[in-house]
Amino acid sequence: MDAALYPTLKAAILAETDPAFVALRQGNETGQMAAFYNVAANPVFIAWRPSTPAVDVFNAITWKNFTPVDAPDGTLLYSNRAEHALLCQQNIMVLLQGAQSVATGRSNVRALLSDALSTLYTAVGGAAQSAGWHAVKAVIYRGATRGERLFCAGTGTAGIPGEFGAFEGLVSNDDILSALRLP
Repeated sequence: MDAALYPTLKAAILAETDPAFVALRQGNETGQMAAFYNVAANPVFIAWRPSTPAVDVFNAITWKNFTPVDAPDGTLLYSNRAEHALLCQQNIMVLLQGAQSVATGRSNVRALLSDALSTLYTAVGGAAQSAGWHAVKAVIYRGATRGERLFCAGTGTAGIPGEFGAFEGLVSNDDILSALRLP
């Protein structure tokens, strides 16, 4: 944790009213206080992962839905639907090709994923179907810990995930000690 975040952490430590935490604070159990901040926030706060392993995104996609179910019929409409699906698939492939991770904390990356995976006209008769946007969305967000939640912004629900702020990770015993040393 960056030292600039210690004032916020200290304020949270001093303001915490959970009886178990108050006992830890009174007993100067800094290691256990750090552990308290490293469990899921209550209530759960959902935030977009700043980075997601590319393999997780790849595996959540319903790749077969990029291929039209109907046999080619020679019409312009069919060709347009097939080309649209191909362009969406290519956008995803460009994003994933050779990548170890995907910058899913960026709104433009999430928009690309949503746009390319939400509506493909490849079902029977050109009906719309998804290539897995909801499954991908579920792997590109996660619940924040209590410590992370101190720095998150937004709604924080599965429907409208929040954003991780200046801190993502685990609060250490040293973070607790450093924050408490502040005047």
